[in-house]
Amino acid sequence: MAPKKNTPKTEATKAAPKVAKAPAAAKVAKAPAAAKVAKAPAAAKVVKEVASDLSTPLPIGPDGLDQTYISHARVKTLMVSGHLNAGVIAASKDLKAIIDENKHAVKTLESGKTTDTREVEKTVDGVAKKSKEEFERDITAAERKALTAIVTKHSKKIADIERDYAAFHSLSLRMGGQTHDAVASVCDSVMTEILRKVVDYTTSLQKKSITVDHIYKSDLTTLSLYPLIATLPTVMEGVNAEQSRVRHAATEAAVHAALKAAKVPKQAADAVEDALEADEVAEPAADESSKHPFGYYIQNLAKDISKLQHPGVGTRPYRVTFEHLSDIASELIARICNQILISVSDAKSKTIGTRMVMSAVKRILTDGHAPHETVELRKIMVADPTALDAEEAKKAAAKAKGTKYVIDESKLPQVEDKEAVYTVTYPTSPYEALAARVDAYLTAVAK
Repeated sequence: MAPKKNTPKTEATKAAPKVAKAPAAAKVAKAPAAAKVAKAPAAAKVVKEVASDLSTPLPIGPDGLDQTYISHARVKTLMVSGHLNAGVIAASKDLKAIIDENKHAVKTLESGKTTDTREVEKTVDGVAKKSKEEFERDITAAERKALTAIVTKHSKKIADIERDYAAFHSLSLRMGGQTHDAVASVCDSVMTEILRKVVDYTTSLQKKSITVDHIYKSDLTTLSLYPLIATLPTVMEGVNAEQSRVRHAATEAAVHAALKAAKVPKQAADAVEDALEADEVAEPAADESSKHPFGYYIQNLAKDISKLQHPGVGTRPYRVTFEHLSDIASELIARICNQILISVSDAKSKTIGTRMVMSAVKRILTDGHAPHETVELRKIMVADPTALDAEEAKKAAAKAKGTKYVIDESKLPQVEDKEAVYTVTYPTSPYEALAARVDAYLTAVAK
């Protein structure tokens, strides 16, 4: 089901571009805006809020714990085709087109059949409706001739083309079964934190429609997972635009007060204020080429968060707002994929698992946080060395006779031993809480 195309025709909607890579910059009011901007909390308070944010129950998926709001399939497509294997796909797409064309021609000639579409009229509830349906038919003589020409054209080089394509395809990275689930869960957590804060902010203004401006006026920098999105192009542009608006409003208010205090003649004062207005923050240009694969899902998440935090209020994002958040989600996936590619290169591995995803997230979220190291001896149970030596002797004897003897340590008597264990955690980082949330989700999905 696609999101509704009609949005409320308010002045805010009319002023906002249809697609925004950064918040639409409304004209700066002459009244000082400094009083409206909340001060950033002190460092100690931020750490406290981090724990509070991540310990609060989250709405997890419209169908329960086994589904996130962010679409798994779209995450997987974006990761594989858009980032992880984009180079391989681009290098081999022409070869694939030839292979597909030749395969289709051969298959059609062998069967003598092709699929076509036709318009049919059906009566539904007494109303005649026209629709298109597929049907199979025999190929015509002209089609057979054209298909034969294709096979003939490729016959001498198709083997080389398939070999070259296979060589390119061998470079493709593979994803584990839950890799894209982990990324979807991370994106869900980030979007949930953003929308919880923005819904609260919008409601505090006694408004029901969430604008792009509200995202940045609510001060995203206090979010526990903000480091994951801090350097994304869309977020940087939005934060910079909001900071510029605040500075401009403060400057305009100060100049206005100074002109009034100095009793500057009205004509001269108006000239100064006109110059300030001409220097207002420009509205960012809309990027009509941008796609928003997660807009519909983020819209649903915003509705459910509104019901959870402010029942009966009905806070909703404008289309431009959830499309803007979709851009942030897409850029976050790209950032995680970039980190994964570094790990793949270093490990010389072609398979990407959830551990590699969470390692990429961990590097970002623990940067700048002090590690807490623990080295300790722990009691463990191990196979009795005497019994194990006896088993090893049986194995060696069997090998000497040309037979095989398998040692099953689980059946050997166990004795107590100790091992040294080293662990490192980052108490002030939100990573551990996020990792626990993702792990709980993956466990639920696997059941």
